[in-house]
Amino acid sequence: MRDLSVIGTVKDQSISSNDVTERYVDLQAQLESYKTEETALLRILNASTTVRDALDAENAMQNTQAQINDLEGQLRVMQRLVTFATINIQLMEAAKGPTLDFVEALNSALSALYTVAKGMLILGASLVPIAIVGGIVYIPYKHFSRKKPEPVEAK
Repeated sequence: MRDLSVIGTVKDQSISSNDVTERYVDLQAQLESYKTEETALLRILNASTTVRDALDAENAMQNTQAQINDLEGQLRVMQRLVTFATINIQLMEAAKGPTLDFVEALNSALSALYTVAKGMLILGASLVPIAIVGGIVYIPYKHFSRKKPEPVEAK
């Protein structure tokens, strides 16, 4: 996190964790208790003299082993989760503020001048056919519409 903050300005940072130490220690204590119970049940099973005592010890031992397997599974999951971490990073490009850059202003002005000149050339080129057609119509009109001089009468 510290190394990443060198790249830019940190606007917001949130770090959270979930302490599972107490739960982990509790699960380990329960596991040790069940393992001790399993050892005691194994001694009872080996020392049993009747079928009924052996079956009771076997059932209790199966329940204890199921509890041991469950606790060991929870501990494994917890150990895996502890080794992983998630980091979410949101990067944004800093907004450029207004700057006075002579070269950039000159480039913008030249670009605008080029755009205006190009527009004027296009306008001029589009007016040429109109002028030609207008000239073809105007010249005969002007020639035939001139008033002929009236003959002067002799007195």
